[in-house]
Amino acid sequence: MNDQGRLGWVDAGRGIAILLVVLYHSARWLDATGWEQVNGYVTTLRMPFFFVLSGFLARRVVTMGWGELWERRLSLYLWVFVLWEVVGATAYVVGFAIRGAPLGVLSLARDVLLAPFFPMYELWFIWALAVFCVVARLARRVHPAIQVGVAAAPSAIALAPGFDLGNLG
Repeated sequence: MNDQGRLGWVDAGRGIAILLVVLYHSARWLDATGWEQVNGYVTTLRMPFFFVLSGFLARRVVTMGWGELWERRLSLYLWVFVLWEVVGATAYVVGFAIRGAPLGVLSLARDVLLAPFFPMYELWFIWALAVFCVVARLARRVHPAIQVGVAAAPSAIALAPGFDLGNLG
């Protein structure tokens, strides 16, 4: 633990997970041959690893009052999600324009408006962090074995071969 009370190995692990995400998006956006195969190997690692490490830090979330949770976490997630969803959608439009590809502006607008309820673009994990904070706070009095069991069921289904909702988030 360093002087600020942070665990260096958790920060390093989250940094590695973030680097894997950056590599994934860079390879996808730049059509980098070879990186797609590397990304295929780490696809089940990068975000679960990030969320597991974030979960180590979740103890504070379950002990906060709702006001503090809103002030310290949820309002930040909302601000980041809304602002960067608009920035991301704009970059998406510009990317399509540069490539000369047709883009359905109405469908893009619909996706941006529905994003708080059905996140579709790269910021789904911010939405997920907010949901996890609220669920963790609500479930704080539920026995941990029940929490793990309830979380394991949809995880097992989502990891089953052929399961696809058409939304990486």
